[in-house]
Amino acid sequence: DSNVNDGMTDMILYVHFNNETGELKMLQIPRDTMVTTDASVSGNYRINGVAKTQGSDNNNNMAALCELVADQYKIHIDGYITIRLEMLTELVDLFGGVEINVPVDVDYSAIGQGASVIHAGYQTLDGAATTKQMQRCNNCKVYPDGDIGRLNMQRQFYAALFRKLKSIGNIWDVARLTPAVLNYMETDLNASTLISFAVSMLKIDSNKIMIAQMPVISGPKYQGQALLYPARQEDADLLNQYFRENTGPVDASQLNLCDNVVDLSGYSATDPNIQVMGGLMSEADDAQKNNNRDGSNQVTDVMENDSATATSESESTSEPAA
Repeated sequence: DSNVNDGMTDMILYVHFNNETGELKMLQIPRDTMVTTDASVSGNYRINGVAKTQGSDNNNNMAALCELVADQYKIHIDGYITIRLEMLTELVDLFGGVEINVPVDVDYSAIGQGASVIHAGYQTLDGAATTKQMQRCNNCKVYPDGDIGRLNMQRQFYAALFRKLKSIGNIWDVARLTPAVLNYMETDLNASTLISFAVSMLKIDSNKIMIAQMPVISGPKYQGQALLYPARQEDADLLNQYFRENTGPVDASQLNLCDNVVDLSGYSATDPNIQVMGGLMSEADDAQKNNNRDGSNQVTDVMENDSATATSESESTSEPAA
């Protein structure tokens, strides 16, 4: 509902960009991850309640969320960007729609969100349909594996949005999108940093973009609530392997995780599900050819353009933009 802001940060993505190698690494943090037993830190004990609980006057305290993530996982954070879902409606319409592979039929009446249905398959969604799809991403009832299935669906949107960004091609078109973004965005980064990052995004080879999920454990309920608990060793291993090239490894014992409030012996951690954006885009290409619902064909050559861009960049002597 565009008129309602419940204050929950249900899509949390840690983004790590190396401007020397041109690599972009993204880490999805499940929203139901338990981070505290103190309701004054997070009213629902989950990570998605921190910014709301620490905020005031109906404003989220995003800095508090950053501080908690940095402290618990021992990762460096330069700043934050937070957006409302309404931005997607306006942004996607400015794009002329976004081509996305919807993996399963979505009957919104089944989850109390109207009577419309979005059928499975590769198709162009306008802004309103895309926002509905992302609202669905925030509704765990749709998925048999709950929060983890929701994260996997989000990846399809990230891939679709990146494909569309790659088709823009120049900074002037990016600038045209700026008003739609700024109206629904809060950040502590300055404008030059944001623009430099946007320019760099246009140059990134999709095969240099990695996305992973923070491993978690689905164990016994805490005070009657079904939460996800940090998987200490698995979290440390993932962070050390992919996100600490600037700082060096951190031992699992040094993470300040909330993983000792219930007995987790005998429970297994989820898989980090590491994927490369190029692979996600190839899956979309396949869906476009074999399960296309509306003749969408605007982005067929994106993967080929990646190779040309990479060659052009390797021949250039200019410094990275961000």
